[in-house]
Amino acid sequence: MAKPKKFGISESLTKGIQETMQIGLNHAGELHVEFIPMTRLEVDPENPREFALSMDDLRNGINPADELFDRKKLELESIKSLSHSISEHGVINPVIVYRHLNQYRLIAGERRTLASILAGKDSIPARIYEQKPNLLNLTLLQWIENNEREDLILWEKVINLKAIVKAYTQEKNKAEGAITPKELSDLIGCSQPYALNLKLVVEAPEDILTLVEKNRLKSIDKGALLARIKNTSLRQKATKACLAGASLDELRKYAADEKNIPAAGALQKNRVGRPSVKVPLGASSHYQVVVFIIQSIAQHPKLKGISELGDLIQELKKGEGDPKHVAAVFKGIVRFLENNQNVIG
Repeated sequence: MAKPKKFGISESLTKGIQETMQIGLNHAGELHVEFIPMTRLEVDPENPREFALSMDDLRNGINPADELFDRKKLELESIKSLSHSISEHGVINPVIVYRHLNQYRLIAGERRTLASILAGKDSIPARIYEQKPNLLNLTLLQWIENNEREDLILWEKVINLKAIVKAYTQEKNKAEGAITPKELSDLIGCSQPYALNLKLVVEAPEDILTLVEKNRLKSIDKGALLARIKNTSLRQKATKACLAGASLDELRKYAADEKNIPAAGALQKNRVGRPSVKVPLGASSHYQVVVFIIQSIAQHPKLKGISELGDLIQELKKGEGDPKHVAAVFKGIVRFLENNQNVIG
């Protein structure tokens, strides 16, 4: 009688099975993937939405009397290409949802959901959480999902990052917005220099954020560089150059100029022509005398309406009574006049 054959499992296969089982145990009841009916899918009312367009708009048509009709029509056009792709190939990346009563609420994937409805799909693949993730994890999931999109604009990144920073500081009981580049890089999995640039854009002055929101400023590197320029008039000039197509290296010159500007904020310009002869202006033990000279210069008819001088006067008010500050403002005015002799010529 022949001996029964012995069957064995290789060590690598055994290890693979063990690892798979362990992953399953670690995430049991937390997350799994399946196809869910479109009729049981809804947006989370507590989460900010990217679209004005709703699922009902796609199922029933956009009401012409809707005050957001024009915006919704544009959004409809924007998802038609994705809808065509889904019709041909299906949804490649599952949406992310969590269970809510007998429904599923979207965490990420609203664009794919709307495009799937437009494509006539009655179900969609979804990664399902059994309960809603905490706020920080939710914003991080949305960040990961959004960054897979090729058409993601900078403003959408800013909105997402603001939500991440807010959730993080709340969870850590820190002051609002108090996050370091290292903390941000650890959170979203990027280099610290990149995290610093993201942080600078998120915290940028309102004039820069407005350009980002209008999608006129699309580069993170350029946005961060402009945000570094604190002098308002210099930043405005750098922004104008940026919108005219200036390269990053060209914009860096404005940032370098700011380092040469005294506290008063006067813009340094490249000097041309014959070097001037230095004229010692002496010193005064009464700072009010210097203040009077500065104010008299600023009120000169030829100098009215010049924004750089306006900035200097504002700086003067900030340090009133401080001789060193007054001296810095005076030096700034002298440099401005030296570099703009055509104004007083």
